[in-house]
This record gives sequence, structure tokens and C-alpha cells, in this order.
Amino acid sequence: MKLWNDTAAKRAIGGFKTLEELLEYICRELNVPVKKFDINLAKMVRYDYISLSLTPRQYTLETLSELKKQNYKLGLISICGLETPELWPQTPLAPFFNVTLFSSVIGIQKPDPLVFQMAYEQLGVKPESCLYVDDAARNLAAAAGVGMSSVLYRNPEETEYPGVVRPKEEWDGAAITSLPEVLDLL
Repeated sequence: MKLWNDTAAKRAIGGFKTLEELLEYICRELNVPVKKFDINLAKMVRYDYISLSLTPRQYTLETLSELKKQNYKLGLISICGLETPELWPQTPLAPFFNVTLFSSVIGIQKPDPLVFQMAYEQLGVKPESCLYVDDAARNLAAAAGVGMSSVLYRNPEETEYPGVVRPKEEWDGAAITSLPEVLDLL
């Protein structure tokens, strides 16, 4: 697990070009023989895990559908490994977004202000017309720094992602506890 976590930053900015390359690297670092069968099995497990993480949260599809119905342009900024952009087109979320920025594809990640600038430029809108929703205060502050309105999303009924430990961050700006609340902010 330590080696996997140690590669997180490199994975998030596209430091490994394929999942096979990453898994082979980990095997070499652990002095484990690299076997094609084992690599393929590990890939299947990883893709299954990422597919589950791409399952929409409660009310997500309904909220996105309403936003599209009201002709809002939608963008997604994600810190992720290369599996997410590969699986993204098959998710029920993909059709709702006009712009998707995956860190492993673009080579930078939140909270770098350039990511937020890329998002509003690709959407063809001004930053002050954007409402940015995130569950991490550092990302909200960065988005606000480029002129976007920022809203913290924290649903008390949802748990953290398995294996992800986030530092406690304070946010004194707008906050919602349910995704449909976004509609009331527009």
C-alpha cells in the first residue's frame, strides 16, 4: 500500500503512460516477478474499483439533468489516474459535461489555478459566471482566487473514499449538504 500511495502524485499527473507500466514498476520495486497474467488480473481489479468510484452519488443525475435542461455549461475537474479518463465515456455522468479536465491527461491538478482557468476558457465563459463545487477547501480557495464562486459540498451521510485521508480543512464560504441545493444557488 505504501508504494501505491507513494506513486499517487506521479499517477495523478500522467507520470505513467499505461496501467501496465505502473503495475510493472511496482512489481520491480517490490522485487516481484512481472507476470503478464498477474498484471492483467491486477488491471481488472483496478478497473473494477475505479468503475465503482464513478458511480453517481445520490441525486447527481437528476441535478445534472436539470442543469443541462436550464442550458448551463458543465465542466468537471478531476484529480485522477489514467483509468478514469479511459472509463469515463461509459459512465452515466459523461453525457452531461461539456468539458472534462483529468489531471492525468493535462499534467496538472487542483489546486493549481491554471486548471480552473483552463475550465472556464474551454467552457467559453468568464470566471465570475462559474459556480465551482468541491469537497476540498484548498480547491475552493484556488477557484475563488481566479474569480469563480465556490461552494463546499459535504454530505454528512456520505463517507470518505476508502484509503483516502484528507487533512481537516476549514471553509467559511458557502456550503451545501445535498447536490440539488446547487440549483438554488444559480
